Amino acid sequence: MTEFPGGRSFGVLLSWELLFLLAALVAWCFGGWPALLLLLVMRCLREIAAPIDRELALLSIPGFWLMLQWYSADRRLFFSWTMGLAACVLTSGVNRRWAIRLVSGAGVVAVFLAIRVQQRALPRVLLIETLSAVGILAASALLHGGRPGHLFADAVVVAAASILACFSLAI
Repeated sequence: MTEFPGGRSFGVLLSWELLFLLAALVAWCFGGWPALLLLLVMRCLREIAAPIDRELALLSIPGFWLMLQWYSADRRLFFSWTMGLAACVLTSGVNRRWAIRLVSGAGVVAVFLAIRVQQRALPRVLLIETLSAVGILAASALLHGGRPGHLFADAVVVAAASILACFSLAI
């Protein structure tokens, strides 16, 4: 049987990829094309060697905000989804320097801001979202402290980023 990075077989890799496709379908259903686009950007920016099962576990945290946004019809909660995805990228991988992970997280935020510009968000709103995102990414990087590989610690960082994004909406 063919072995892939991390010692996974083709069957295990296929099952995790199918689970990611299911996550993409959920993102499409609950958040439309912006949620799917951000999920795919996050997937491309994460470290290739990062295990997908770990990634899917971390995606459940921002996924909560996406479903809450859909149920409550409060579009502002989409920012919590985005910051959760950015934190997922920030915590992804043991083989990348923290600066590269931080830039990758900023890439997710940049795509979010481009979506917001396309949606014709007011300049004041864009400024608040940009400043909040920079602060949340910096806080996530400090909280993470370059200690990748611990699922619980990474989940705390992702949850903290999502919660901080939700609280920043009150500004």
